[in-house]
Amino acid sequence: MKRHTNARVTRLGYGSRATAVSILPLILATPAAWAQAAVDTADEAAVQSAQNEIVVTGTRIQSAGFAQPTPVTSVTADQLMLNAPGSLSESLAPLPGLRLSTNPQGGQGASANMGGISQLNLRGLGPNRTLVLLNGHRLTPASTGSAPDINMLPQQLMKRVDLVTGGASAAYGSDAVAGVVNFILDEDFRGFKGEIQRGITSRGDGESFKVGGAIGLHLLDNRLHIIASAEYYDRKGVRPTGDRAWTQGHYLPLTNPAVSASNPASLSNPNFIIAPDATIANQTAGGLIASGPLAGTQFVNGQPVPFAYGALRTGAFMQGGDGLWPGDIVSLALPLRRHNVFVQTTFDVTDQVHVYASFSNGRQQGRSLSQVPNDTFTIFSENPFIPAGLSVGTLASFPLSKFFYDLGGSKLRDRGTNVEFTGGVKGAFNVGDKAWNWDVSYQTGKSRYRRDLFNNVNRVNIYNATDSVVVTAANQGASGLPIGSVVCRTTLAMPGNGCVPINPFIPLSENSQAALDYILFHAWFEQEIKQESVQGSISGDLFDGWAGPISFATGAEYRKVSTNVTSDPNSQIFPSDYIADTAAGIRGLPGSVANAPNPGIGRFGNFQPLAGSFDVTEAFVEFNVPVLRDVPLARMVELNGAYRYTDYSTSGGVSTWKLGLVWDLTEQIRFRGTRSRDIRAPNIVELNSPSKLKGTTITDPTMNNAAFVISDFEQGNAALTPEIADTVTLGLVFRPTASSGLRASVDAYDIKIKDAIIIPGAQDIVDGCVAGIDAYCDLITRDPGPSGAITTINTSYFNGQQIRQRGIDFELSYTTPADRLFKGADGALMLRALVNYVDEYSLSQAPGLPDVDKAGEVGAPGSGSTGVFGVPHWSGTVSAGYSTSSFTAFLQGRYVGGGKYDNTFNTDKYNAPGQPITYINDNDVNGRFYTDLTLRWNFGGADKLYELAASVTNLFDVDPPIVPTRASVYPSQTNGLLYDTLGRRFTVSFRLKL
Repeated sequence: MKRHTNARVTRLGYGSRATAVSILPLILATPAAWAQAAVDTADEAAVQSAQNEIVVTGTRIQSAGFAQPTPVTSVTADQLMLNAPGSLSESLAPLPGLRLSTNPQGGQGASANMGGISQLNLRGLGPNRTLVLLNGHRLTPASTGSAPDINMLPQQLMKRVDLVTGGASAAYGSDAVAGVVNFILDEDFRGFKGEIQRGITSRGDGESFKVGGAIGLHLLDNRLHIIASAEYYDRKGVRPTGDRAWTQGHYLPLTNPAVSASNPASLSNPNFIIAPDATIANQTAGGLIASGPLAGTQFVNGQPVPFAYGALRTGAFMQGGDGLWPGDIVSLALPLRRHNVFVQTTFDVTDQVHVYASFSNGRQQGRSLSQVPNDTFTIFSENPFIPAGLSVGTLASFPLSKFFYDLGGSKLRDRGTNVEFTGGVKGAFNVGDKAWNWDVSYQTGKSRYRRDLFNNVNRVNIYNATDSVVVTAANQGASGLPIGSVVCRTTLAMPGNGCVPINPFIPLSENSQAALDYILFHAWFEQEIKQESVQGSISGDLFDGWAGPISFATGAEYRKVSTNVTSDPNSQIFPSDYIADTAAGIRGLPGSVANAPNPGIGRFGNFQPLAGSFDVTEAFVEFNVPVLRDVPLARMVELNGAYRYTDYSTSGGVSTWKLGLVWDLTEQIRFRGTRSRDIRAPNIVELNSPSKLKGTTITDPTMNNAAFVISDFEQGNAALTPEIADTVTLGLVFRPTASSGLRASVDAYDIKIKDAIIIPGAQDIVDGCVAGIDAYCDLITRDPGPSGAITTINTSYFNGQQIRQRGIDFELSYTTPADRLFKGADGALMLRALVNYVDEYSLSQAPGLPDVDKAGEVGAPGSGSTGVFGVPHWSGTVSAGYSTSSFTAFLQGRYVGGGKYDNTFNTDKYNAPGQPITYINDNDVNGRFYTDLTLRWNFGGADKLYELAASVTNLFDVDPPIVPTRASVYPSQTNGLLYDTLGRRFTVSFRLKL
C-alpha cells in the first residue's frame, strides 16, 4: 500500500505537518541541495509544496495559506554540523541569539552549574525563560529548574532547529518568555547513516571522539515507519597551559590601595586596576601568618621564612610577591562523556489515523572543580607542630591562613540520566471541503542527576585536628593516652572521637592519609525529576471568509512535575550537634561554624534534601483570520491571535495571549508584527529549596574594596508568583521571486518582564547596602571583632526585578547556481548572515536606584552588577558555501562585539544619589571575529554517501580578550560564555549514508 505522505499529519509547532505553509528559512537546505533550491523558479508556495512534509514552529494553526507573524530562524542539521561538528550545544553556540547558552566548552566559569549539562539561553534572559521542545513536545527538566539538557537529544536524527524569537507562551505555555527552540526530527528518514569523528586542538589537548548511527525502516507495505539512533561522545578537558599565552598573564582587577578619603578615586586613580601577575595575598599552601606580631611569616617545607608581599595589596589579592595563582587549576573546557539511544515508531492505522510512540535513554558524565578550600586557623602556643625556628615569645596564639592549593580543589563528578517516552494518536479528517487535524498524546519522563563532591573539607574536623597538644602527665587525665603522644586536644576528654592531628605548617596533602581521611569527606546529592503530561489539540479551517479560510486551533494539557533530592548525612547535620558528639570544647572554631543556623559541616556543598511538586492545567485557542486579499497595497493581510489560560497548583491561574498581523504589501515585501503576554512560573528550587551554603568572594566598598571570601546562604520562597512579560515584535521580510535566491528579514523586538524571579548575588547585596538599601543590609553579618569584615550573607528568591531587552534581528540569505555568476561552473553558492543588535538590556536594582543597562557589557562572569551576565551590542554569524554533488566548502565567521568590562564603572549613571563613582583603569573591551572552515568530499555518488570531512574551528587561532573576573577563588581570564577559549582545533569525520 502506498504511503499517503500528505495526509499524514502532526501538529504545527508541535511536530505538525502541512502541505504548503509559509516559512522563510526553508530555503536554507543542506549544501547538497543548494543547487536544486537555487534553480527552482517557482514561487515560495510552490517551493514548499515540493517538500514531502513541512514542520512549522511558532503556531498551532494548520492551514496551507497561513503566514505566521512570529519571527522564526531555522537551521538545518547539515548546517549545524558545518557550524561546529562536535556536539549539538557547540553547534548552536554560534547563533547570535544563543551566545550565553551553557556548554562544557565554555570552561569552569562559564559552564552550567551542573558540570556536563548544556542548556539553551535565548537572548541571554536565562535557560528557565527559554522553552525547549522536541517535535513540539516538552522535555523533562535536567535540573531543578525547567530547562532540559540538549545533550540528551538524538543528534543523528535531527532535521533542523527552529528558533521562535518572539513571545510564545500563548501557543506553547509557560517558560517561553524569551522564545522557543524546537528541535525537529527527520521522521521520514530511510536507510542507514553512520559517523565516526575525531577532534583535537592545535595544542594537542581537548581530544574528542564521537561515533553514531541511525536507521530508518518502512515496513508492512509502508504502514510502519521506524527510526532509531545511537551515539557515543567523549571529550577530554582542557586546562590553562603555557601553550595558550593569554592564560599566563594572571590578570585580576585588583583594588587600588592608593584610593583614600584624602585621595579619592578618579580615572587617574581608579578603584580597580586590571593588573597582571595577580596572586593571593593572605594565604599560602604551607600557611601564612597574615596579621599580628608575626605577620609576614610563611612556611615552606615546614619552616618559617619571610613572605614577600607584592604591589596593590588589599584584602585577598595583590600583584606579584610570593602568593599563589589559583587559576591554573581552572578548566578552559570541561570533560564530557555521554551516550544516548532513541527509537520512534509510527503506524498508519488508516490513511488518516496514525499511532506513534518514541523512547529515548541518555546518560552522561562530566567533571569539574568546585572551589579551592581555604581557612584561617588559630594556632595555640602549645601546638607541638610549631617549628623550632619560629619564636612565638609570650603569644598565647596566632592566626595561620592556608589555601589548599595542593589538593587541586574540591573535585566534582556529575552524572546524569534521562528517560523519555511519548505516545499518541493523530489524524486528519474533512468537514465538507475543510481539512482538520487532531492529536492526542501522553508524555512521561524521568531525569536523574548525581553530583559527587570529593575533597570537601569538614569544617569542624579540620579545626579540631589543628588544635593539637602533646599528652603529658598534667593533661592525660583518665584518657589513657600515651604520655608524649600528639593528639587532638578534644581527644583528652573524648578518647574515642577519632580525631587525627594535622601539621598545619606543611601543605595539607603532605599529612598522613589517616589525617586526610579525617578532615576530608565525600559529599553528594542525587535528584530525581519526573514529568508527566497529557495533551490534545485539534485545528483546521472553520469556513471561508471574505479573504480566505478562517482557521482555528484549540487544545488542552495537564502536566505534573515532581522533584526529590537526597544528600549525604554530613550535609544534613547541624554543626552544633556534630560538635557536641565529636569535638566538645574545641578551640579556635569560628562562631560562623559553631553557631551556624544552617545544617552542613562541609566547607562547600552542604546539599540539602528537597521534595516538591506542582501540576498545571491549561487550555488554549488560536485563530487566523484573512482580512484582505489582492487589493491595492495589500496582496494579503492576515490577523493571528491566541489565548491560553493556565492554572498552577502553586500560584493559581494566569492568562497569556498573542495578537499578530501579517501584511504582504506586494509579493516581495511583507510586514509582520506581534504583541504578546507571556509568563514564567517559579520552579521547585525557587519555591522550596532549603537554605544552602556556598563560598564566594566579595569586595567591600566600606573597606576600600578589599576582597574577602565569605559564606553565602541561599533559600527558596514559597510565596513566589509567576513572572509576567510583555513582548512586541515588528518585522520586514524581503523575498524577491524564488529564482533570485535572495531572502532577507529585519525584526525588532521589545521584551518587558515584571516581577522577575531573582536571588541577589552576594556582591549585589553588599553594593545595595552601601547604596542605602536597608533590606540588603539586614542580610549581611559582620565579624563583631575589630576587623568588622563581612562573614556571611543570607538571601532568598523573590519577585524583585524588572527586566527590559530590546534589539533587532537581521537575517539575509542568498542561494544561486554557480554558473549564474561564473559561466560553466558546476554546483551552487550560498551566503547567509544572522546578526543581532541589542540596544538595551536593563535590569532594576532596588527601589530608588536607576536600572542597570547590561547591553554592551562583556566582562567575565562575576564581573558585572545585578548578578546577570551582560550581552554585546552586536553579535553575528556570516557564512559562505560552495557545493557540488561531490564537494562542499563552507566558510563561517563568528563575531562577538566588544563593549565595556562593566557598564557601572567610570560613570554615575547607575548610582544612588551621593554615591561615588567606581573607576577602573581599563573599561573597554575589543570585539573578536573567529573564522571556521569545513571541507567535505563525497565519494558515493548520487545514491550513496561516503563522505570525508575536515574542519578547522578558529582557523586563525584568535585569542579571547583579557576580561578577568573580579576577585575570585578560581579566577578566569576571559568570558567563556562569549569568547573562544580553546583556540584553533581540528576535526576529521567520516560519514556514510546507505
